[in-house]
Amino acid sequence: MSSVLFPKGICNKIDALLRDFWWGKKKRKVVLYLKDWASMCKPKSAGGLGLSRTKDMNAALLAKLGWSMANMDNKLWVSFFAAKYLKGRSFWNIKVSPTSSWVWKSVLSSRELLSKGICWKIGDGRGLEVWDNPWIPSLEGFKPSPISQSGRKFTAKSAYWLDQQPLFENLGPLSPAEWKSLWNLKIHERLKLFLWKIAWGLLPTMATLNVGFRVNSTQCQLCNSGVKTLEHLFIECPITRIAWHLSPWPIRFNTISPLSITDWIKLILDQADLLGCPKEEERHLTLFADICCDMIWMKRNEVSRTPVQVDPIKLEAHINQIYTTHLQAKAVPSLGSVPVQRVCRNHCGDILFVWAHQFSYEDPLIAEARAALLASSKAFESGLSSVFLEGDSLNVIQAIVGFPEEVFWSITNFARDISILLSSLQFWHASDVPRSCNYVARNVAKWALFCNASGTIPISSLPAYVLAEVAEGYGSQGL
Repeated sequence: MSSVLFPKGICNKIDALLRDFWWGKKKRKVVLYLKDWASMCKPKSAGGLGLSRTKDMNAALLAKLGWSMANMDNKLWVSFFAAKYLKGRSFWNIKVSPTSSWVWKSVLSSRELLSKGICWKIGDGRGLEVWDNPWIPSLEGFKPSPISQSGRKFTAKSAYWLDQQPLFENLGPLSPAEWKSLWNLKIHERLKLFLWKIAWGLLPTMATLNVGFRVNSTQCQLCNSGVKTLEHLFIECPITRIAWHLSPWPIRFNTISPLSITDWIKLILDQADLLGCPKEEERHLTLFADICCDMIWMKRNEVSRTPVQVDPIKLEAHINQIYTTHLQAKAVPSLGSVPVQRVCRNHCGDILFVWAHQFSYEDPLIAEARAALLASSKAFESGLSSVFLEGDSLNVIQAIVGFPEEVFWSITNFARDISILLSSLQFWHASDVPRSCNYVARNVAKWALFCNASGTIPISSLPAYVLAEVAEGYGSQGL
């Protein structure tokens, strides 16, 4: 892509593959493209997803080669092309020959893009064609050079932005500042993407599907009343309102003027004005609101497949559980290190060993994989013959038991080492457990980090509160 100009047909095929992957298209599975690919290939501040079309990236990367030729950089390939094709002539004025190689034609195709942002810097005047070359900075189109219009050295990124800037106008439902606020939220990336879809109205509600297809009913499956639009599902539905009323931040929508879905997104991004939420709670309310919308949408999909009566109290309890899990997951140590611990129990649940280790802070998924590897190695060293490995990271457990499509490349080596260690035992089994069943291991981790403890920790040295959850019937992550 950075050496030759791709034909338009090839670029379109690559874009089609990327688009199908993003929308989840598979063999024998029909999907709806609810937003055109070009509008998604815009900066996030303009309402897009920051993706790039293939032909645009191809042109920006080729511009880097064109820039090297224009400046006659001290590179072997530049000297070769200059001797073969330029022969003392200007790179800007030479015509494309039918007999030229495709690589040279690709380099020359970058001149149109480069000409949008280059300008000659006057020295002694030699080599300058006064009427053909841009060199007057005070005139439009004659920008300072050899640096770009922003005052920085040429990069493929600067060429891409120069070429695409006219297309990056924000015509979406939110302002550039609001789009930036959405993508800067301290929540999971999937939840940010979900808010983006709501803002653009990309969720396939019955009302949306009824525009292009004929559906049997547009009625809301949650309350069996009202047309299922986004406004109804997330704001007006009685089930949704009851769930909100039972939340830690009880919102009474009947006291708020009618909201559009865009107003609702703006309210999630900035609650201080309308809801009067304290500044220190805004981040938590934003997380809860996004999770609430996500769980309501999942419940809608579940009811669409299997019609059942929705209990708003149970729905709210499930939302609170997910919200608590997200809060616990965000509680990352701020001391530059992350504690890795394992608790070993026998078949009666009695604690036999506690192991702790600290690593420099890294990706949470890798930290979980390190913890599983620590548990496996300690089990092997202790001479255990049968092991049940439990963890609250589903991705790590699936990688260990061998789910190829679920394996993340960053933990593949950890998973392979764990499998080799456990395979040497007479029996082993790995399973994931809810985070709520993992209090002892979490308490040990906090205590070990506070006390800077590492290695095998004697049970007698652990404070009573660390092991208190065992007496209350909770499990712990361990062997």
